[in-house]
Amino acid sequence: MSGVSLLEGNVTASVIQEVLNGLKERNVALTLIEILTILKTVIPVYPSLRRESKNLLLILISDNYNFMAQLASFTSSIPIKQVERKIYQQVIIDTMKNRCDCLRNYMSQSTDTKVQRNNLKALMFGSKLFNVLSSTIDIVDYLECLREQWKYVLERAEPLDAVYGELLTASFILHPTLAEDILLNGFFYTRESYFQSMITTVNTASSLDQQRLIKNFIIPHLDLHINESNTNSVINVLRQLPLDCDIDLSYILTLKSLILQSCIIRLLLTSSQNELVSHLLQRFGQPDDALDERICQLLVVSLKYANDPSLKANIGGDKNLLDGVTARLMHKDNLLRERTMYIAKVVTDGGLKYESDFIISIPEFEFPQNDFKIDFNSLRDQFQDIKSSTVLQTEVRKLSLMEDSDDEDDEENENERDIVFLKDLVAKYARLDSNKKIRPLPLLKLTVKLVRQKKDFPIEVSYYSSELLVSISSLNNDLEEKDFEQWRINALCSIVVVTPETVTDLHKILFTSELSLQQRMSLLSSLGLSARELRGYADESIVKPQNNFPTSRLPWDKQTESHSTSAQLSSIEELPTERIVWKSKKLLTDGQEQLNANKFRKYSRLFFYPLAHGWLDGIDLGSFTDLFKTHYLMTLHIIYQCAYPVHDYDSMTRLMEQILLQASQQGIRF
Repeated sequence: MSGVSLLEGNVTASVIQEVLNGLKERNVALTLIEILTILKTVIPVYPSLRRESKNLLLILISDNYNFMAQLASFTSSIPIKQVERKIYQQVIIDTMKNRCDCLRNYMSQSTDTKVQRNNLKALMFGSKLFNVLSSTIDIVDYLECLREQWKYVLERAEPLDAVYGELLTASFILHPTLAEDILLNGFFYTRESYFQSMITTVNTASSLDQQRLIKNFIIPHLDLHINESNTNSVINVLRQLPLDCDIDLSYILTLKSLILQSCIIRLLLTSSQNELVSHLLQRFGQPDDALDERICQLLVVSLKYANDPSLKANIGGDKNLLDGVTARLMHKDNLLRERTMYIAKVVTDGGLKYESDFIISIPEFEFPQNDFKIDFNSLRDQFQDIKSSTVLQTEVRKLSLMEDSDDEDDEENENERDIVFLKDLVAKYARLDSNKKIRPLPLLKLTVKLVRQKKDFPIEVSYYSSELLVSISSLNNDLEEKDFEQWRINALCSIVVVTPETVTDLHKILFTSELSLQQRMSLLSSLGLSARELRGYADESIVKPQNNFPTSRLPWDKQTESHSTSAQLSSIEELPTERIVWKSKKLLTDGQEQLNANKFRKYSRLFFYPLAHGWLDGIDLGSFTDLFKTHYLMTLHIIYQCAYPVHDYDSMTRLMEQILLQASQQGIRF
């Protein structure tokens, strides 16, 4: 007898094994009664079961989608503080880690209808299963479990259909930043067979899922990793993707790498290229300080490498081009006028005679004709193994943002100080809820240090900026730590200063997220202080660690430096007469902060107009409205002052006067 009725009353280990073995050999989907009986009688004694019985239980769960769904629901109903909940959580974790066939089995049972697919996505790739486990494992561990599940699926899946693309998209959406790292770096870009599985999945997906996979995950990942040495590999990846899946100018402009933008443009179909040029000409006639240089570069790329040989001749009399040239030649910015004439020379194939040495630089590279090899290592994070180096970890620990008097925190913060990659910092923020040992304040300090050190690597900072901004903005000072808000402001400021275009993400968080008054005030403060720093002003409250990252922290560099220094000193001491003193130019300053170049003008419109229109749309925070509006108005006024002398400053002035009039009528002063 193998029915679950044997589990009623006092049950022995032998009876449990007999029942589980009978259910497995029956090879029929479990009924709801059988599932509930096992949930209530077998799983509570899971820790004391024999190894064979545990394996049988995990097999039953991995073979039956309804079993996992009921297990997740049952576990979520158990109070968090109840010890029994941990047993149920452990069963789910053991199933996910030890039974890599879960996803494949569930896909075969629950993907026939849209409702079934949505339920499967909600369970495995939504928040349902992860929320049940979030107090035990973090999102990184969960994504790594899903990665192993996908390996099992794709190694055995043939042929693929659109369902795979839909579910893979859901996997990335679960946590876009970390999922890209774990699924692309840790899976698809590790072996040719895995990469081809991804390409097949993308090509068989629905048009909507193709767009999501390519535009939201695959291309942004390439944008982070592309460089002059791996251009051929990137081209060979892009060649295998359906790039005409709604890739337009607005999307191309979201990319940071001009090399990648050039690759994509050159791979587009002729019709898509011609349409892109048409949109570029429209933007060319409406110059934007923040984007004009890139617009002109893309226009040169599009014209130089056009598939249509008659494209230049066709646009020579284009109204957008002619009107744009006329308007731009009257612009007061000399650089903008030079770009205009250079574009005109490109369109006329040098027929326009204009004496100037000015050029618009674009990436120059040849497409590989017979070489379709992909160097996957070049598409993954560089120097991943450095983190495991004991020597380097020792060097990293010696670095500090500033002289920190909180010696009692040193032991607690040791793990944070080992972080040298932004992706690991993002993962650390993701673990805050599940790991109470992680304190947010050291993470904020570390954010300032890492982001400032990577100021020369803005593409990397930009890639992780959205996730970092959301995490930092939503932090709560539950431990009531001193200077928490100041460090939050510093962290936000460091990201916006290094990648000013991310201010749009900060605006989105401010206007759409559920934030406390203090969180909103800190966001506004960071906007104002970021504007001032970009404008060239130095504020004492903003920390700017001066570390030459990463070379200053490499131990093998230090030896060379010390030998060089000692040799110089030795040679100087041997001189018999005058004493020579070597001084750095940095030591000859008067000790005061010098103003930096104005980097704000290019981005002033991105800072000012969203905030201005946010005011005009109305602000209501209940009893805190007046306090918040005062701070809001002060921030907006700071940004307005920093914007001078942007070309549309008169327009900003009129809008600012309108806002000040409204504020005066409402009794708001600052």
